[in-house]
Amino acid sequence: MTGGFPLKVSDRTKAPAGASVQSSAKVSDQALAKASDPPSKRPVAAPATISAKTPVQNPAKVLVAAPATYAENRVKVGVYGSLPSDSPLLVPVATTTGRSRQRMHVVAASKLAAMSEAVLSSLGFSLLVASGWRPHRWTSFEQYRQSLIEKYKKPGLTDDEAFRLGRTYLAFDSPHETGLAADFGCGGLLPVSATITKQRTTALWKWLRDNAWSFGFTPYISEPWHWECNIPLSVFRSGKEKIA
Repeated sequence: MTGGFPLKVSDRTKAPAGASVQSSAKVSDQALAKASDPPSKRPVAAPATISAKTPVQNPAKVLVAAPATYAENRVKVGVYGSLPSDSPLLVPVATTTGRSRQRMHVVAASKLAAMSEAVLSSLGFSLLVASGWRPHRWTSFEQYRQSLIEKYKKPGLTDDEAFRLGRTYLAFDSPHETGLAADFGCGGLLPVSATITKQRTTALWKWLRDNAWSFGFTPYISEPWHWECNIPLSVFRSGKEKIA
């Protein structure tokens, strides 16, 4: 048990995702059947259609057709707390070449291993993590704000606009602090915002879009490389999938 982690209020912008249902049935007044008409002569309304376009909140503004299962279920630091670096709940995971050995929460790591086997079977390579657990990196909110302005300020952007842009990619309280988030670094995916559009054309991203949900992983839609494993708090604290 590792309960008692300090709770923080997440500052990460949320972006709800999912399919929207729209009816395509439009019948003019003249086409409406009279009450005396037999059922066989009455017009039949067209069936409802489902629009599965996923709203995208990143600056690339790419609209991607996706299944209804491609939806965010964000991991919040305010719920789980931040794991310390010496937590026994953190275990090593397969890591992108050239990166220091990455770790994730033991339950997320188990689910990741199962998903990696499925990716290997389907695409011929295993999943590699470029960034898993990370410690809280900011000493204050002001330091966070200034860092984002310096990193994302471009000609024509005000400080506030640069800050809002930066928050899309760097959270004050990051899900990575829980050990339940992974940035993949394989199959054309990598935590690099300049290649977002290209990353959404890769076979791996399409596979994750269609299948990751069945292994317990959900996307952060703004970042095609970033996936999260939202689990019950009791499971998070115990490190065990099933509580006796």
